[in-house]
Amino acid sequence: MIKPGTYVATADEGDGYVAIMSGPVGNSDIVDNEIFSGRFQFTVQDGQYLKLSDATIEQ
Repeated sequence: MIKPGTYVATADEGDGYVAIMSGPVGNSDIVDNEIFSGRFQFTVQDGQYLKLSDATIEQ
């Protein structure tokens, strides 16, 4: 689980993927998802989980 808030992810190379999930991966529904290149801003609500592929959250 990730703390609630607004985050920015950067694609490592080419396209990145972010999915906001209603629970742990494999046992939940996708609330929102996006394939992106460059930077992508998203908001996670209390109780939601995050899945990132080929991307990193900016510090």
